[in-house]
Amino acid sequence: MPRFEFTITAPATQSARVSIEAETIEEAQAIALAPSFYEDPDNAKFEIDEGNPIHEVYLPDEDDYEEIPTDEDDVGRVVAGPAR
Repeated sequence: MPRFEFTITAPATQSARVSIEAETIEEAQAIALAPSFYEDPDNAKFEIDEGNPIHEVYLPDEDDYEEIPTDEDDVGRVVAGPAR
C-alpha cells in the first residue's frame, strides 16, 4: 500500500509578551507591530497560546505531497506530487 507524506495545518494563535520603552503606549504598540521588531526573536518570543484545542485541520496545498517507499517498494523510488 502506498504511503504519502504531506503537511496539514491547524489554525492556532500565538502570543508574545513584550517590553518596550517609549513615550506613550500608542508608540510602544506601533513599535511592537512593526515586522522589524516582532520578527527578531530577541524582541518577541512567540508561544502557542493555552486553550488552543485543534478543532479543524486543512491542507494548505493539496498538490504538495511526496509518495514515499514502503518496505514492500523499491527503496530508491520516491514519486513527487504534481509540479507547481
